[in-house]
Amino acid sequence: MVFFKKMAPKSPQIFITFSDT
Repeated sequence: MVFFKKMAPKSPQIFITFSDT
């Protein structure tokens, strides 16, 4: 999910949600 983190570095909540999924 590194690509998503780079796309939304200001959205840690979204990154966590995708990571949990």
